[in-house]
Amino acid sequence: MRPCSEILLLGPAIRRYVKLSDDKTHQRYICVLDPANAWMVWDCETNMPASLGGRPLTGRPKDRADAARAVLERIHKGNADRG
Repeated sequence: MRPCSEILLLGPAIRRYVKLSDDKTHQRYICVLDPANAWMVWDCETNMPASLGGRPLTGRPKDRADAARAVLERIHKGNADRG
């Protein structure tokens, strides 16, 4: 799994990353560093910030964003394995 240490800025960089990774092997969720130096979890499928428990995963410390991303990836993988 890709940790949050990979720094991507919002905007064109995310779109470029998603375009380059547009296959079934890329992760759905990535961590990105916003211009205010706060981390967020980005949903590459919806092209929006991810949410967990109805709360957007924005403005997080690096370790919290990475932990949330890992949880979302496990949920996503579990749903894909069932379906």
